[in-house]
Amino acid sequence: MSLLNCWSILYEILVNENGVKTKRTRYRSLLTFSRLLSRTEHGKIEKGIRDKFNEYEVRLYFNEWLKALWLAPNQWVHSTRDSSIRVTRYFIPFWNITLQGSVQCSLSTKSNLPFRHDENYYSHREWHSFPLEIENIHFNNINIYGSDKLDKYHVQKLDVSFDDDQLSDLTDEDRILAKPTIDKDEALHNAWILIIKPLLEDMCLRQTQEKYPKFENPRIDSFHLTINSKQERLLYYPIYVINYTYDSKFIYTCLFDGVTGHITGDRQFSTIKVMLATLATFYPMLKIGIFSFGTLANLLFAFEIASDLSFIVCLPIAAIVAPCVGLYARSYAKNYKQELSQIQWKQDQSKALKFTYDSFKSIEESKENEDSNINSDKQSI
Repeated sequence: MSLLNCWSILYEILVNENGVKTKRTRYRSLLTFSRLLSRTEHGKIEKGIRDKFNEYEVRLYFNEWLKALWLAPNQWVHSTRDSSIRVTRYFIPFWNITLQGSVQCSLSTKSNLPFRHDENYYSHREWHSFPLEIENIHFNNINIYGSDKLDKYHVQKLDVSFDDDQLSDLTDEDRILAKPTIDKDEALHNAWILIIKPLLEDMCLRQTQEKYPKFENPRIDSFHLTINSKQERLLYYPIYVINYTYDSKFIYTCLFDGVTGHITGDRQFSTIKVMLATLATFYPMLKIGIFSFGTLANLLFAFEIASDLSFIVCLPIAAIVAPCVGLYARSYAKNYKQELSQIQWKQDQSKALKFTYDSFKSIEESKENEDSNINSDKQSI
């Protein structure tokens, strides 16, 4: 935005419809003008995608979202609307990451080894490890939430994507631009856990099945990604934050995608409805589970134990399990806000310990540092 545009905006805000200046408009205009002028001087332009919905449409979509789940409590559906909810429009920051590199993977697979015992032949399964390397891996349009104000798992479910043709200058939306709280290194770490690592796992398994089709149930033990090139940029995406309270003092949050209209967030469940659903599905699900477990030993054995399971035997078990499931579902949203999201994040971090990444530049820098240290030690000697 040019300096001339800044002065024109200042003039338009300072003068009201009657051409009279007021104290309130003067204060707002000076504040807006100072923001625009500072961004113009520093050449900082915030880019992102503009939203396609207004607040009225967001409330209509949210009302339909409440009714869409049969397991939702009726009180929540009827009470969480209109003035009882608060809708706030934001442009939230995302780190848009593009990288290219190669991955070295270590996998294992089972093999049946025959052996003889008392004139009978048996098979014994053993795990065997083998390496796999994939070159020229490209990841484009990886978007990770650039703040810690909202739940990262809820934001990730929105499936945010940026198209360069849709990017706009959001400098005039400075009031509702949420500020980033994590840098690009932490953003890459979060993207590694939530996005890149699962993509690499699927890629390695597909490559293994194509290269070694006879291998049975391959599993990934570890892999390391060497990043040859990487590019990050900070972009903004329209999100409507919907806050509501229900049956407690907790403030629950839902997120409305300002581009696609998708909604995710804290959803409530009815204890009675979940209990009824559990009672209706417990017997067939238990029978399928026992049959699946029995197939690990023998197919005929699986049929026998599954057929011996009767509905009368399952009924008292279902009567005990159903209330527990119903109470857990009812308190899930509250427990998730208190501790479950942190527990899930710690578990995902611990699962990613065997899967590492490093940039090619950092490897070269570490080697140069080692060489300089060796040379300094020789000189000191």
